[in-house]
Amino acid sequence: MGKITPLVKAAVISLILVVFISFVLPASNSALREISYKNLAGVEHVMPVLEHKFEKPSTEYHNKSAAVAAPVVNINSKTNASCSDNADGSIRINVTGGTEPYSFSWTGPGSFSSSNEDISNLSEGPYSVTVTDADGNSSTPKSTTIAVEDNEDPTVRTQNITVQLDTNGNATIS
Repeated sequence: MGKITPLVKAAVISLILVVFISFVLPASNSALREISYKNLAGVEHVMPVLEHKFEKPSTEYHNKSAAVAAPVVNINSKTNASCSDNADGSIRINVTGGTEPYSFSWTGPGSFSSSNEDISNLSEGPYSVTVTDADGNSSTPKSTTIAVEDNEDPTVRTQNITVQLDTNGNATIS
């Protein structure tokens, strides 16, 4: 086998540098220059030299999580309790922003608490949720109140009651 001559070495290095510059380094930060020199026999050679300007990495990329906004909570839907004796209200929320996954912290009347995204079987009273994202950023607490929507007409049941009307139409119950 033959020896690798300096000319072959220079050609291989040139090819590697061209590929490296073309596909790896950004064009704005690098340049390929040529240096010519003469060996002891007086033969002139041209050798490629790569000049690359290395820049300090951008802190914007490294601190990307700090630029992510905290989660924002919106009430998607709310169903009030059907009666003051019923615990059948519900609250559904929608979360935007922040970094998933989220954790949920609900508080409500009495000792109510929940870590679910949406809550149900709710009685009358105020409820508040705070959402925390994977980066530890917390939302502003979002509050809403479950009210009672009693839409049923009352039913009066009586037994042995006498209603007497006076001359002006006013009633007396006895």
